Amino acid sequence: MFVNDKAGKLFKNDDDRRVAQKLGPTLELRDGNGDLLLANDNWKDQQQTAIEQSGIAPNDSLESANLADLAPGAYTAIVAGKDAASGIALIEVYNLR
Repeated sequence: MFVNDKAGKLFKNDDDRRVAQKLGPTLELRDGNGDLLLANDNWKDQQQTAIEQSGIAPNDSLESANLADLAPGAYTAIVAGKDAASGIALIEVYNLR
């Protein structure tokens, strides 16, 4: 993985299903053009069943997680604080296949 200039993680996908999760505020998943694919603040608000079925759902309902079937290419995961808050975040990307 390479850290990019958007305070996120840039990763390449080889046509696999990935789940990205982070500990903290909001998580966005963007494609190689910077277009928003998925975003959430609290993982249970969206994709709860699918993320639970992955076997690696976050322990805290206030954490974020996105589950996506991605075509090969470059993607960026971006973490942003609520109300312009700052801090330290951890982004994890898992290959589920």
